[in-house]
Amino acid sequence: MSKLEEIANQVELFSSKEKTSVTLFGGSFHPFHKGHLECLNQCSKFEDNIIIVLDYSHWKSNEQDDPYGEYLKIKYMTEDRFQIYTGFWAKKQRRPTYEWLKEVDYPEVNWLMGDDTFGSFLQWHEVEKVCQKLSKVYVVPREEKMAQYREVEKVIKEYNPKLEVIYLEPHEFQDLSSTEIRENK
Repeated sequence: MSKLEEIANQVELFSSKEKTSVTLFGGSFHPFHKGHLECLNQCSKFEDNIIIVLDYSHWKSNEQDDPYGEYLKIKYMTEDRFQIYTGFWAKKQRRPTYEWLKEVDYPEVNWLMGDDTFGSFLQWHEVEKVCQKLSKVYVVPREEKMAQYREVEKVIKEYNPKLEVIYLEPHEFQDLSSTEIRENK
């Protein structure tokens, strides 16, 4: 068993006997940067059980060269304040979100995402079922296209009228982009 698989087995991603709520922050984080950290910091004012889900995007070529090293960087940058699920990286597995989200068994399941992800949320596989599974979506601004986001919000609330969309605050790192960081190396 690899180190990443061992770490994944220690994280209560799919259920917990002690926690009634989980907030998931999924992404390829290739690389993880201060903008991602600010998303976590803002959301942690509202939620105490946030799990970073290291995943691969179906729209990008974003496999990590050194997944364990990247995991350690994220752990260091977050000062070990958040659980990190490494299972998808460990298995080099690309699963659409709903395929694994349906296995998450908490009474309340929330999602934290940047507004760029929220802007493309309606393109996700089985997005209707994803929305039905969620209680809250936390959106951290980046491009601040509120008219577009309100349209996405309107559609997802048709899928789940109880789904709450919470817009967090603009921040000084919102212009950071993992893609641009990779391309400028």
